[in-house]
Order: sequence, then C-alpha cells, then structure tokens
Amino acid sequence: MLSSIAEKTYWLSRYIERIENTSRLINVNSDLLLDIPHDESDDLKHLIQITGHLKDFKKKNTKENVFFFLIQDEKNPSSIKYSIEMAKMNSRYLLTMLPKSAWEQFNNLYTDFSSKNKSYNEDLYQIIRNSQRFFCNYF
Repeated sequence: MLSSIAEKTYWLSRYIERIENTSRLINVNSDLLLDIPHDESDDLKHLIQITGHLKDFKKKNTKENVFFFLIQDEKNPSSIKYSIEMAKMNSRYLLTMLPKSAWEQFNNLYTDFSSKNKSYNEDLYQIIRNSQRFFCNYF
C-alpha cells in the first residue's frame, strides 16, 4: 500500500511539473514568434521534438496544429490537457492525504484550464502560477 501511495504521489508531482514546463515552453516560443520573420515562424516542429513526441505528430505543421497538439490533444501524453487529466486521477487517489490547500490549488488549476473564455496565453500564465502554488501547499 505504501509503495502505491508513493507511486501516485510521484506521478502527481511529475504531471504537475510537466504541465508547468509545457506551459512555459509554449509561452516562451510564442514570444519568440514575434521576432522571427513570418516565413520562418511556420516551422514549429522543434517544440514537439523537445517533448519527444515528433513521431506522434501526424498533422500539417502549422502554428495552430502544433499548439493544439501541445495544449489540447488528449492522445499526446505531453499535452497539458492529458497531464491535467492524469494528475486529477492521481490526486483523487491521494485525496485523503493531500492537504486541503493543495487540493484547492489543483482544483483551481483544473477549472482555469477548463474555462474556455480566456486566451491561451492568459490561461498558460495562470496554469504556471497554479502549478507553483500547488507545490508550495503540498511540500
């Protein structure tokens, strides 16, 4: 039982860390796109290559497709949406062991991501803040 709890705790932390890192990767590269000439800004496969899932990316290499793959694609294990769902599954298992404040922060992270009325840049900054707050409340 103890090893099961340790495993769930490890993966919960790992998924939240992945959420934050992917959000930062997208934010930084979105800012860089402003400085790159327009004809060069279409090739964003390097973002997917960083996550190690270039083989899984089957769509046309456009900015929208790359960002969808990294943010919303449920089949991509490195996407923010997939990581949030997996973290939610692990946190439910650990519900009685998580501090209330950590659970509340995770719920904030989940609901902020689920709300569709924000631009993705605002959303990503909020996701980064909430994932950092989760770690502050948990450890």
